[in-house]
Amino acid sequence: YVIAGLIDAHMHILEDDGQELKLYVANGVTSIRNMWGNMTLFDSNPKFDVLSLTNKVHSGELLGPTIVNTSRLINDEPVLQKGSFIVSNTSEVMPLIETIKSDGYDQVKIYDNLKEEVFDEILKVSKALNIKVVGHKPISVSHKKIVNSSVFSVEHTLHIEKNTLADLIRNDIHVVPTLIAIKNYTELIEGNSAQFLQDENYKYANITANEGMWKPFAQMLPEMKSDKTSMFYKIKYASEKKKVSKFLKL
Repeated sequence: YVIAGLIDAHMHILEDDGQELKLYVANGVTSIRNMWGNMTLFDSNPKFDVLSLTNKVHSGELLGPTIVNTSRLINDEPVLQKGSFIVSNTSEVMPLIETIKSDGYDQVKIYDNLKEEVFDEILKVSKALNIKVVGHKPISVSHKKIVNSSVFSVEHTLHIEKNTLADLIRNDIHVVPTLIAIKNYTELIEGNSAQFLQDENYKYANITANEGMWKPFAQMLPEMKSDKTSMFYKIKYASEKKKVSKFLKL
């Protein structure tokens, strides 16, 4: 039988050898959205160019799914993620969005610490330049405002309230729940980190992700393995599942 190609709407390309892209195709995923431009979290490959990689895939030089790329994170101090664009004033927005678009990125990604006036300016400029805005709900922006704005998608249901779901639908704002992340954190904290590192699926994650993120995270699990931490993730996972379930019924 034949099904439509699957879409991974929130992932991060960490390597430019094309190996993980082949795994997507092998598992029926024909489109992906890379949510962090040239991700510099691990500094493993300073010459990594996700746009060049994308061009190779789209031209047929490399096997891989169709790729949609967001910009690097646009944020303000304090810096949460290394490699972010730091924007503190509205005057900085226009030249940045123009550069993001001219460089070839498909969407603009916003993050937690943006000032409300900078958020407003990003939406205004992006609309004028015809480029979509996606990402986290800034802490300074109310839930009611984000779901009635012109953002294209909100990442993680953690950033929206259950009573605003109808507004999202009415305003055609997409939501990417990323429930699997919370589920994995819960299972990792409650489980055995050594067992996790030996899991059959672990070997398919690229080396950069393994060495830079999953392995250190698994190794620090014993310190996080408290009743409070475990219960927090259990509650959040249950809460987000209910939120998504309600969203699907609307």
